[in-house]
Amino acid sequence: MVKFISVLVTALMFSFSAQAAEPVGILVVGDSWAWLSCQFGSFDAELKHQGYKSENAEVRAKIYGCNQTTEGGLKSYHLVEEKYQYKIREQLLKHEDVKIVYISAGGNDFSKYWNKQNTEAEETAIFEKIRSHLQNVSDFILSVRPDVKILITGYDYPNFKDFIQIKPYKEKFENMGRPSVLELNSALLRMAAYLSTRLNNSAGNINYIHHYGLMHYYYGQKKYGLEKKQTAHPSLISSPDSPESFGGDISMETPPEGCMRVTKKYLDAFHLSPNGFQKAFRHSIYMYLAEWLEEFSR
Repeated sequence: MVKFISVLVTALMFSFSAQAAEPVGILVVGDSWAWLSCQFGSFDAELKHQGYKSENAEVRAKIYGCNQTTEGGLKSYHLVEEKYQYKIREQLLKHEDVKIVYISAGGNDFSKYWNKQNTEAEETAIFEKIRSHLQNVSDFILSVRPDVKILITGYDYPNFKDFIQIKPYKEKFENMGRPSVLELNSALLRMAAYLSTRLNNSAGNINYIHHYGLMHYYYGQKKYGLEKKQTAHPSLISSPDSPESFGGDISMETPPEGCMRVTKKYLDAFHLSPNGFQKAFRHSIYMYLAEWLEEFSR
């Protein structure tokens, strides 16, 4: 908690200099959680909120790759394909100021291949394939730009209980064997634990973070009587010292307030609202990116 507050104060109470600092580039790569965060402006909104978009800030940041290296529906195995790695290489070489690569992937693999009837061995094999793809693309990125740091990001709890009216989500839910909220959330946490303990490396240039329980903290879950800010504080969720740790109540789905609105009538089962995505990025900033941005701005 102390470290979290210290980083928060550093991020909010930034200094000013006579000459504007050059922004540190953040290359965004991956699936719809990355793509929608771009389209909603959630990345830039949070950078502005933290002061990283100010022309006079000592530490500044800039997002790259929104229209080049993010794609809805992307699976982790796409990241190891030559055509996709070409796009990543192009962005890394074109933008020398990129010092951080922010990757979101694995959720679509999970919803395609995981089923609640999987044996432990079958489930582990799914997780290992995802890990292998993420490790492969991370190694590729570092072969092109050894000077960058990589943050691989996970997800928050979905809401297939309330919001499966949309056909693709109905199909995903059926494909997963119609799991209960607890069954689904538990499996997602097992995947996060598997990845977090195998992707974090001693050199500190590859790290993993997830956001499970973040929306419960900020919004609660009214239909179950859970008030906001009653579950684990964001500083205790997937921290650098304990990347597998989670928050919220694993028997509950993400609340409607944290879900993306697809139409006036329907909300999305898996994606966050613009503000929800902004809070997820804030979590990443407090845990890792604030320190990295300061380091690369020296």
